[in-house]
Amino acid sequence: MEGLNSTHCSKCGEAVMPKAAFCQACGDRLPSSISSAFIASEAAIQPGDPAAPVLEFRKLRVMNWAIVALISVGAALMLFKSQSFTGVLIVAALMAFIIGSFLLTAVVLSRETIFFAGIPVAAQRRKLKKIAVACNVTLGVFGTLGLITGMVTGQIAPLVSSLFYVIPPVLNVRALRALVLPG
Repeated sequence: MEGLNSTHCSKCGEAVMPKAAFCQACGDRLPSSISSAFIASEAAIQPGDPAAPVLEFRKLRVMNWAIVALISVGAALMLFKSQSFTGVLIVAALMAFIIGSFLLTAVVLSRETIFFAGIPVAAQRRKLKKIAVACNVTLGVFGTLGLITGMVTGQIAPLVSSLFYVIPPVLNVRALRALVLPG
């Protein structure tokens, strides 16, 4: 059998085109010009490349994106309801922080290249991870304060809604601490 870079068919000996898959004369399948070792080395994660998304964080990423969508719709409705410019600024700032925390966590857990308006962001993953942990801890603290306030005043509705700001940030912090970044 001739080598992979041969320009002749190994069965009938006819000349074949360099990138042909089959021999024109006998119809025999030609050996592939790419070895499986080359394919395996190209598919492997190279040093400096972002790692593939971790499947164990898939449900958490979906949860974070769902929270971002839910809060974005709620924030937009609250901005339309606000009757003063100061109210709009306060709601916009709070919602930007809350949405940004969950969005940043989802992006860091995906470990893919980050794009903003089609431009790749050259950010250090370790710093983004630290920022995401700090934002989630802050949300968890505010949620815990809401729980304490609800317990002291005896109100049930704030207790339930405060859990929304306690449970996801705790899950996010645990996942971010377990995340191992390349390099």
